[in-house]
Amino acid sequence: MNIRDYKDNDSQDLKNILEHFLKEEIASKLEGISEEDLNNVKMAYANTRDIILVAEEDNQAIGFIAIKEESDDTALIRRLLIHQGYRQRKFGTNLLHRGLDVAKIKGYKKISFRSTELMKPILSLLFKNGFKEKSFQEIEGHRIIELSKDIEK
Repeated sequence: MNIRDYKDNDSQDLKNILEHFLKEEIASKLEGISEEDLNNVKMAYANTRDIILVAEEDNQAIGFIAIKEESDDTALIRRLLIHQGYRQRKFGTNLLHRGLDVAKIKGYKKISFRSTELMKPILSLLFKNGFKEKSFQEIEGHRIIELSKDIEK
């Protein structure tokens, strides 16, 4: 497994991973999740403090983490997805750790993630790695959870 910075030719692979997740894994449970950030990855993560890292196996992109600046000291994990056939093999954990390392280098002190309760595998991964529930709210019958973690030390 290799974790590296995003390259322009990764765009379609990452979009395919996201589309499969949205259409095959949660489509019946949740409507309206946006993929706008992956329609133009280069523009969506163009800020110098934004981060997008790709996990690859056998020269194939199999997952990614996308982190966006939310404020001077806080970053937001927008995406953390692994292709279904590569899960349970530490790709997500390795991407998360690398993303946290890069976020710390870029000067962030805290990192957040917002999601519905439907994203159980990602939420579980984040809880296992020190994220704490910061807040939640009910929206259209779904519980939206915000997790955060201090990363300055």
